[in-house]
Amino acid sequence: MAPALYMAAQNILADWVSYSLRTAVFAAAWLVTVWWIERVARTVPRRAKAWSRGGIVAAFVLTLTVVLPWLNHSAQTSPNT
Repeated sequence: MAPALYMAAQNILADWVSYSLRTAVFAAAWLVTVWWIERVARTVPRRAKAWSRGGIVAAFVLTLTVVLPWLNHSAQTSPNT
């Protein structure tokens, strides 16, 4: 869900400074949320943190390697009407 919101917000500002700032704020907010969720959990199954962190990494990798190129390709091939 979080990578999808980030992808949707990419076209709001176009210059590299605002893009870098927005990326840093998003990454910090996401990491704080993950840290807080892991901290408040009362019972944690074995290896749950490893699976959780692996899922976070997998979501970013899929976003950067599959979703972003697909969105760029579809934006270049479809008309802007």
